[in-house]
Amino acid sequence: MRHDDATDVLQAFQSAPDMSRQGDVKTLHDATEYVARLIAPGAAHHPWAITADDTLVGLVCVSVDSGNRNGWFWYWMAHRARGHGWTRRATN
Repeated sequence: MRHDDATDVLQAFQSAPDMSRQGDVKTLHDATEYVARLIAPGAAHHPWAITADDTLVGLVCVSVDSGNRNGWFWYWMAHRARGHGWTRRATN
C-alpha cells in the first residue's frame, strides 16, 4: 500500500454498501487519512495491497497487538474485484 492509493481506496469504499463496515471513508481526505494510518512508520498494521493493472482493488492486513502478542486479520475487496479468488490467494 502506498500514499497514492487513496483514490483507489475511495473508489473501493464507494463500490458497494457493505464497504461501510470497513470504515468511514466518504471523501478523498478520508481515504488519504485511512491510508496514512495504515502505513505510518511504527503503525500496528501490516497491509498488503491486492492490485489489478497497478490499481488497488483490495487489501489484506494484520493489525498487531504486541502487548497481548496477537493480531487481527482483516480484508476487503472493491465490488468489481470480488469473485476472482484474489483474496483467497492473497491470504496464502
